[in-house]
Amino acid sequence: MLKVFYADTAKLPLPDYGRIYSVERREYLQSITDAKNAAQSYHVWLLLQCALDRESGDAEKYNFSVTENGRWVCTNAPLFFSLSHSENAVVAALSSCGAVGADVEVIGDRILKLEKKLLNSAKEEKIFRGLTGDERKVYLTSLWCDKESKYKFGNNYVWHNKPKFHHKIIELSENKQYFVSVCSEAEIDVFEKLLPE
Repeated sequence: MLKVFYADTAKLPLPDYGRIYSVERREYLQSITDAKNAAQSYHVWLLLQCALDRESGDAEKYNFSVTENGRWVCTNAPLFFSLSHSENAVVAALSSCGAVGADVEVIGDRILKLEKKLLNSAKEEKIFRGLTGDERKVYLTSLWCDKESKYKFGNNYVWHNKPKFHHKIIELSENKQYFVSVCSEAEIDVFEKLLPE
């Protein structure tokens, strides 16, 4: 099972940390001093809880802790997950069949500044040169998101199959588009918007 959920946080209320079931995560969220980052981190965790409620009927039964390398893991169930946020977009990927990495990024002009850093091969350079305007932004954003989702997927796992990248462009508030990349050995069963309530 590989399910990916996303939400638009533009109209969601300010964080109410009492809604976070995991004590460790609640304490972590309350320690974030940057208000924007705190709100994004809160909303992406709330999305994870909503997805778990939807899938199992009881998100409170899951226990989470943070590893020494900073990765949040589920400690009492065979559940792998990956979270990401960018501006008003939050994404939660859930997998019961192995590691998963997810990344979301707004598609905009800012990515063009990273052209030299992101184009790592003659093939990528050739593809990029054949594109124009918005196509270049999407392509560079896809390279960035794939790199991030592969990193989140991890290099310490024994792969039974070569991991695949799954892509989707979503449009949220203010007509902004976001690129989503999910790295997993599995195929995606569900990709849908889920509004945390």
